[in-house]
Amino acid sequence: MVLGGSSGNPPRSPLREGGKEDIGDVPGKGGGRETAPDLTLASAPLSSASITFLLRTWIQTGHCMRCNRVIVLALALLPTAVRAQESYKIEVLKEGPPGALADAVKQELDAQGYRVVDDQGKSYAEFWLRAKVPAKGKPAGPQGAVLFPVLAEGELIGALRFPGEGHDYRDQTIPKGVYTLRYGLQPVNGDHLGVSTYRDYALLVPVAKDKATEDLPPKRLEGQSAESAGTNHPAILMLLAAPQGSGSGAGSASAPSMVHDEALNTWGAVVPLNLAVKGQAGAVPMSIQLILVGMAMN
Repeated sequence: MVLGGSSGNPPRSPLREGGKEDIGDVPGKGGGRETAPDLTLASAPLSSASITFLLRTWIQTGHCMRCNRVIVLALALLPTAVRAQESYKIEVLKEGPPGALADAVKQELDAQGYRVVDDQGKSYAEFWLRAKVPAKGKPAGPQGAVLFPVLAEGELIGALRFPGEGHDYRDQTIPKGVYTLRYGLQPVNGDHLGVSTYRDYALLVPVAKDKATEDLPPKRLEGQSAESAGTNHPAILMLLAAPQGSGSGAGSASAPSMVHDEALNTWGAVVPLNLAVKGQAGAVPMSIQLILVGMAMN
């Protein structure tokens, strides 16, 4: 659900055109008919606080009782919709990895990272990639449903800091703090059908639980990652290939950029991940897209 915005043609919202067309009129106090408030959001985006106030006021005054389920759903999805509809940019962060990381992990990371900021200039997420990620070979494209087969499941690929409350690709709330990023694959089972075409993810692990650089076994990784969200499901950020036309790809070291998928309403950071490949004298860059804003639609 998308509430307003200035870019593209967002999916139609059930609240997009209020009044009689979408919501219907309601009984008035004098026995007549009273038109429900118009919550049209297309002309000028409202803040999440303003929209929440309007919807709650509508409920409290007894309007449109038969629409309460829709309104409750709107309130539940509102924070995610507003986040994804904002615009984001990425900038190089000339700052070393966070001190909360274990020394062994910190020493593996680049000396500078990336900061993703919203349209108000507020930092949403900051991350540092591993200086050289051990790889099975040079990147040569996907294998089946795996985009990055040169990476090993469970290996350290970086670290991320949420300066405030964050969210993963399942829209799980991730508390403010620092987390390691490890490469993982979505299990092949009925629980994940339709979530994504590809199986690649970055899993967030609390720094207190991740103090070494060795690869983590899948079950242990999933269990520790779930602690990031305080649930029984790992905290995940979707990993995609750099989109065509972004100037990035396998073997590319293009400048970082943010990509907005209007259809899915997600924002991804396109950055080069440097690989350590046996037989190669220097690092081999491979561009990845780390989805930081937005969630799975099912």
